[in-house]
Amino acid sequence: LLDPAMTTPYEMYQYWINTDDRDVGHYLKVFTFLSLDEIAALEAAQAEQPASRVAQRTLAWEITRLVHGQAVADGVAAASDALFGAGVANLAAANLPYLAQAVPTSILAASALAAGLSPLDALVMTGAQPSKGAARRLIQQGGLYVNDERWSDPERPITREQALFGRA
Repeated sequence: LLDPAMTTPYEMYQYWINTDDRDVGHYLKVFTFLSLDEIAALEAAQAEQPASRVAQRTLAWEITRLVHGQAVADGVAAASDALFGAGVANLAAANLPYLAQAVPTSILAASALAAGLSPLDALVMTGAQPSKGAARRLIQQGGLYVNDERWSDPERPITREQALFGRA
């Protein structure tokens, strides 16, 4: 049994997502219970659109499902999709723990959000930026996003409305 404390399900999923195109068909045959016809179809789809990484996504999901179960595989896949293109729009509250396995997280007090938290303060408090000046430059250069929305005004407060799933 693989210990999720040693290698998180997200890390394992990402390992298989990064499989080289030349190896993915072989790994699908060795590590999954997919039929040869299903694997051939995945290889064809992968060859047709390599950027889709459809074979790697299937491989990663199948192995994660076999090791950790379908719910974990679904959650990890959703977290990966949110980070690599799909954004938070299709994310469910149940996927947040998997997302937290992938990126640094910080806890902000609900009272701070209720009062309206300065994005400059938030960036410094969480350690994302070393100073308010650096935070201001980051925002002015278009480098801050809150829930897929570019945050361009350093004076506009972050409020409870931005908390995903009312988790403030």
